[in-house]
Amino acid sequence: MKTLLIIVTFLSFLQTENKVSELYGDWKLERIELNDEVIHPNRNYYLYFSEDWIYYNLEVNKCQTMDFSIINNTITIGVVACTEICCDGRTDTISNYINYSGVYTIQNNQLIISNTESMVYLNRVLEDIPSKPHNFLRRSRN
Repeated sequence: MKTLLIIVTFLSFLQTENKVSELYGDWKLERIELNDEVIHPNRNYYLYFSEDWIYYNLEVNKCQTMDFSIINNTITIGVVACTEICCDGRTDTISNYINYSGVYTIQNNQLIISNTESMVYLNRVLEDIPSKPHNFLRRSRN
C-alpha cells in the first residue's frame, strides 16, 4: 500500500511539473482586458518564464524576479527588481496595467492570466525562443 501511495504521489508531481513547464519560454503580450475596456499594446511586450526566473519588459524598464511560485495553475509573483530608467506608461498606458500574477490557462499557444484587476492575453513566441535571459532583455528593446 505504501508503494502504491508513493507511485501515485510521484506521478502527480510529474504531471504538475509538465503543466508548469508549458509556461517556460517566451510570450508576447496581445492585450489586457479590464472591467470596462480592452487595451492593446503600442509596442512589443515580452514575458519570459524559466524554471528559476521570470523576466518581462515595460514601456521603458525591464523587470526580473526569482521570487515566484506556480501552484495549481496560479502564478504568484513576489518581489520584482526593475530598472528605473524613466517612467513607464506615459505613451503606452498598458504598462500601468501589466500584472502577471493570477490563475492561468494555456490553449492553442495562448496564455491567459486572470486576476481581480484584469485578464492578460499573451501569445507564445514560436520563433527563436531565447535560451539565455540576456537574449530576452536585448530583444525587448525593439
